[in-house]
Amino acid sequence: MGKRKRENRRFVSDDNLKHIERHTTSSVSRYTARTHLVDGVTTQAPRCGSEHTEEHDFNMLEDQNIGVSWGNETGPPAEEPANIQVQVKAKAKRYQDSDAPLINWRDEQREDYLLWAFATEGRGRLFSGHCIMCRSSEDVKFRCQDCLGHHMVCQECIVEAHKLFPFHRVQEWNNTFFVPTSLRKLGVRIRLGHSRGESCNAPGALHDEFVVMDVNGFHTVSLVFCGCSGIEPKNQLLEFGLWPSSYKDPSSAATFGLLRTFHRLNLQANVPLTDFYRALDRLSDGYGLTPQPDRLAQFTLMVRQWRHIKLGKRTGRGHDPSGLSGTKPGSTTVLCRACPHLNINLPLNWRNAPDSIRWMYALLISIDANFKQKARIRPNDKNDPPLAPGWGCFVPNEPYMAEVSKHTAPDEISNCRTFSALYNANTKKSKGLRATGVGAVFCSRHGLFRPNGMGDLQKGERLMSSELDRLFITYDIACQWRIKFYRRMSQLPETWHFPADRKVTFKVPKFHLAAHIEKCHAPYALEYTEGVGDVDGEAPERGWSPFNSNARSFSMMSAGARWDNSDDHCNNANYEKTIKLCDALLKKLIRGISNLVIYTRAFTALTAALQHKHADEMKSWECHVVEWENDRRDDCPYEMNQPSVSGKEIAIRSTSQCLIKADSFPSVKRSLAEEEKEREKKEGSPAMWTFSGMIIDGLGIEEAQRSILALTTQGELTVYQETIVEERRTLLWKRIRRFREGQLQLMEFLKAKIESIPDHLEAESIPLLLPSGLDRSTRDNHLSTITINIELRLRNAQCFDALAEVRSSLQARTLAYQHSTAEAPSQKAYTRLNTLRSQIEADLTASIQKYHTARTALLELKGPGAWEKVLRVLKREDIRGIGERVMRDNEEEDFRKAQRRAGVSPKDIEAILGGKTTSLPLIFVDPTLPCGSGKRETISWVHYTFADTTSTSQNPAELVNPTELQESLRVEWLKARARARRAREEVLLVDEEMRRAIQYCRWQSSWWKAQIGKRETLLPWIQEGLCSYAWEQSAAETRRAQTWEVRLDGVRRQARAVREWIDNPKKDLEELLKNLPQIEVEVHGDDDKEDSDDDGDC
Repeated sequence: MGKRKRENRRFVSDDNLKHIERHTTSSVSRYTARTHLVDGVTTQAPRCGSEHTEEHDFNMLEDQNIGVSWGNETGPPAEEPANIQVQVKAKAKRYQDSDAPLINWRDEQREDYLLWAFATEGRGRLFSGHCIMCRSSEDVKFRCQDCLGHHMVCQECIVEAHKLFPFHRVQEWNNTFFVPTSLRKLGVRIRLGHSRGESCNAPGALHDEFVVMDVNGFHTVSLVFCGCSGIEPKNQLLEFGLWPSSYKDPSSAATFGLLRTFHRLNLQANVPLTDFYRALDRLSDGYGLTPQPDRLAQFTLMVRQWRHIKLGKRTGRGHDPSGLSGTKPGSTTVLCRACPHLNINLPLNWRNAPDSIRWMYALLISIDANFKQKARIRPNDKNDPPLAPGWGCFVPNEPYMAEVSKHTAPDEISNCRTFSALYNANTKKSKGLRATGVGAVFCSRHGLFRPNGMGDLQKGERLMSSELDRLFITYDIACQWRIKFYRRMSQLPETWHFPADRKVTFKVPKFHLAAHIEKCHAPYALEYTEGVGDVDGEAPERGWSPFNSNARSFSMMSAGARWDNSDDHCNNANYEKTIKLCDALLKKLIRGISNLVIYTRAFTALTAALQHKHADEMKSWECHVVEWENDRRDDCPYEMNQPSVSGKEIAIRSTSQCLIKADSFPSVKRSLAEEEKEREKKEGSPAMWTFSGMIIDGLGIEEAQRSILALTTQGELTVYQETIVEERRTLLWKRIRRFREGQLQLMEFLKAKIESIPDHLEAESIPLLLPSGLDRSTRDNHLSTITINIELRLRNAQCFDALAEVRSSLQARTLAYQHSTAEAPSQKAYTRLNTLRSQIEADLTASIQKYHTARTALLELKGPGAWEKVLRVLKREDIRGIGERVMRDNEEEDFRKAQRRAGVSPKDIEAILGGKTTSLPLIFVDPTLPCGSGKRETISWVHYTFADTTSTSQNPAELVNPTELQESLRVEWLKARARARRAREEVLLVDEEMRRAIQYCRWQSSWWKAQIGKRETLLPWIQEGLCSYAWEQSAAETRRAQTWEVRLDGVRRQARAVREWIDNPKKDLEELLKNLPQIEVEVHGDDDKEDSDDDGDC
């Protein structure tokens, strides 16, 4: 590494790099990461699973019931494993030309660009009156637009120079300006069947107006076929690099370069064929004065053929003696290399793996329907069959539709929410459509389309249609689909049945789970499912987003064209993910290592805190949850047994010992929705938004603003955290724009106020101008009492919900602090407890801010009143758990001394004591002993929800409901356990996926080598082409395997060392990491944010 480049890098350790720093630039938007040895040492990475026949060592993978977490944390992880160093490329010095490159160009350069561009319209500065090739001065009036330099040459030289470039465009100087001419007019003829310079003994008839389409437009050329070789004209064209428009007497063709260019643009940029064809027309004659040959129909057929033949080349069908006709269903799909494939990338003894890690060899699949992918009935559907029926992602249509037509089930009745999937199945929206959408199966963890995993839908997402696909785990409506799954499967042909010993698990994707009723949440949650790691099940949503760019184009195609094009785009999407697979897995494992340490520490700390008084309960909880995980019975341990006063109904004790009840926030939302429905029935409104929907959306945005503010105000952020903030701001801006549209529909009088909001404000600081944010006169003049009451009811419920969250966080914090001294005899234990406390404090701060905001809004809307005795001002001294009291004056000096010994700066100590933090320093009270004054500390009003109203005792231990407290502890501990186990599974699973991906590349390389020599009866030059292609593909796969192995080796070894330390905390992590390479990560911003729910299922 050069000196300058070396100085432009820096090493970042755990002290100042909490996760992975991300540098975003204006010119590059991609993530690259690599691992290597520093200090100039070069080593050869060990081969991991070089052959699929290797025995696998399962001992090092045994489950220790310790893991890391999927969690509800509001910010990036606070720490990483110590001594895992990451080398991050520092930002280069910025200049104006870098940050705003067009400003200087506009002010100083564009005039020069304009004038020198005009110079090319003439013969140019270098023209001397002589031909640059033969130096003749006669007839020097021709130039080529496609040759570099635009030099002037004579007719004889331009013809000779373009015998191998017959599709260049040439111009002739008419003493005033250049006019277009053609090489055909100048004497260039294309002779097929022979090398340059050879003569043909039996030339065919001259085709003087043969049309060729190239990347620079249409060309009419003179072409002569060879008649002495006996080779058909179409094959002579193919040999020359031209794709014939017909296999019988072709009169036009397209260059391979043109077809290759369109194919790539269509896949990458979704350029429609007709638009591309019009662009060729404009390239041929920009003035539009010369009619061009009409070859659109021929070009359409050539593109279909090109796609099909490229499919056969890529999948080795030309090497197989059975050819294209011997292609098996689904065999042309680009497979996921990180997923398990029998006899390819699984170890031979994988069936003998212990049950504790057998889950690593399961296939995780997601299923979803897309109603944007409609298909219209076309007149020529019957005459346009697919060229590759069932070879790729689409199922074979004829047997599929024959089976679907047998099962015209009655309307689907849901005992959960009414999903649009079932709504579309039960409503007639299919007039003029051959298909109302498509259903597809994806690889859950990597997002690739599965072979034969896509089929057309009729009248919505009817539940029978999806069962023809091989396997799934997650589905938006899994709670309904699973009910009659096996009954419907029994009605299908036996070849489509699952094996009797196959275990099918039904789950709902994380994002969609919130839309289900509460009883579906825990049983269908991936977070509580053993063996899935950190998968979210939302792969289909990310997969549909780019696919839907072609929805309109696909819908107008005939049946065969639509299926072939869909397969091609699916395979392209799969291949794009394949070439990015190494980066994707690397990112997952780096993130997984951090999560493994953080959440394992949190779970260990919580377990240690509960061990003193709840050891027996924890054993019972674990037995309960293990039994529930095995049979998913109704007694769900993750659900709290609600008391007579619902946990969602906040009851606060006033001075008169009465309970004030309020509906929960979800209950209020439901009531408002019902009221809006009745109001719409009676009155009706042209607006697409309702006041309740708009205000609810505003409250959601308000919460997102608080979340970002919590990150930006926590101190100096790392580059990674700054990137997270910017990404959240981007998403928040989108939400605010949608919110403003609805707000202006309903509250037009706010237009001036909205326009006056300063442009420099960040998304989290934008005023939302809800009714509570307006002055009283504006509200009274423009808003009805009903509208104001909507926010009042929501704010009232929000206050009570926030208090419930505060109470829950205080209970957890009390336990963490009570046992911090007794259970933290070492620095490591203290660090684990500190991680847990930080997470609890972050949640507590968020809940407090939510309460303050809601109460302030309530005061603005309602004004002062008796309600303030219930929903009091939440002061810092009120934020204390049961059995805690505020520190007294004589105890503050002792606190200062203890903090100084702990290394806390005097400034931070006084900030804590001076009221600049969320809560005051606390003392934990023993309820059995009196305090100095002879009185016991009274419990904070925040905890009155669970108080026994018939009791007059002021003992916190007597006031608290122990059953309610234990319920809360059980749920929190089980969630921490689930998060820990999922995180450990994620690290193990990603490491295994890396091994499988590398092994798949090696297998693919060997497979290509095995194809060589299978068709010895073919002509020698065809055999050579087959062998050359196979060797090229084999070499590429070998190189890919080697590249991936070197890049992934360092982080894989880091992960194993951290996992070993997690499983055995007595080991020294520094010693484990001492001989491992540092990880160097070059980050140029995140590649994309594929969280779009873009399947039309809304």
